[in-house]
Amino acid sequence: MDKKTLIKLLIGYLITTGILVFLVIRKILIVSSSPPQNNFTEITFPLILIFFVIFILFLFIGIGIFVYKDSKKRGMNPILWTLIALFVPYFVGIIIYLLARKPIPQLCPNCGKTIEGKEEIVFCPHCGFKLNEVCPNCKKVVKSGAKFCPYCGTSLNQIEK
Repeated sequence: MDKKTLIKLLIGYLITTGILVFLVIRKILIVSSSPPQNNFTEITFPLILIFFVIFILFLFIGIGIFVYKDSKKRGMNPILWTLIALFVPYFVGIIIYLLARKPIPQLCPNCGKTIEGKEEIVFCPHCGFKLNEVCPNCKKVVKSGAKFCPYCGTSLNQIEK
């Protein structure tokens, strides 16, 4: 789904909401122009309904935009995940997406190719560029520039940069 299709869907939602709001406001004006009655709910219920529909609509659109952009950034199928997040009821779809999403792929600073799990690997699998340091004592990956290993406490000053 490209941007033009998403814009068309958004315009369709806005037009539908606009028509619904117009009809409810029209009903309120008709009710309010009739002789005064003691039944307060005739005016209150349509107003609550309007705000509820607008809130759900914006929530629906917001979830769709978030999932589409986030899944595209993470290299996942944006259309599939957006549909799952929007149409699986009771917010189970968005929960499934949040649990199943992949980490954001990083780029190698040397060759510019995508690397998954950049924090856990030492060398770029494409060009061999050194991405992270290894603790000389416990052999676990540590971030470049760290002074001590966060796992065993060994001083990392002796690591050559």
